[in-house]
Amino acid sequence: MYRQVLIVAALTCIVLATGCKRTRVTAAARAPGSGSISRNDKSAWFVIDGDGVPVVVWAETISSSSGSSGDGRVQGSLRRSDGKSIALDYRADAGTLTIDGAPHDLANGAVFLLYSAQSPPRVVQLRHGPLQTSDPVKAVNDLGRDDPDVRQFLQQANAPAPTTATSSPSDGSTH
Repeated sequence: MYRQVLIVAALTCIVLATGCKRTRVTAAARAPGSGSISRNDKSAWFVIDGDGVPVVVWAETISSSSGSSGDGRVQGSLRRSDGKSIALDYRADAGTLTIDGAPHDLANGAVFLLYSAQSPPRVVQLRHGPLQTSDPVKAVNDLGRDDPDVRQFLQQANAPAPTTATSSPSDGSTH
């Protein structure tokens, strides 16, 4: 019995001397991740980091999206209906989003419109800051409804392109 009391006393002294350390997971400590939503024939791929959405990419004609994360980095891809993939790479530490190999500084805006039906895809970066929210899906949906540039993109992204007539010389010559 005396031995058990000594062991408990020794353990108590160790705990008191070193203190109890609790690890608390905060929004800043969580690793970023990604999400996506679809609206008719448009999709939004977005990064979730803490209590915010630092990046939103609205795209046309996307058949699927995917993502992976780690160490302040989120990588994803958007697959077009023709099977070609568009790579996405968000780096929190650098403040960049690379779309299909082209880096974009997030200080210039956190919302992107991706005309993915074009080859190569055309990217428009909007001067819109990150979304602060505890409900990322709602915030991205609200952005699609409330932001005039995004709303116009969603309404017109897949409108037929104007037709242009092309012709070649009838004599077989080239220019």
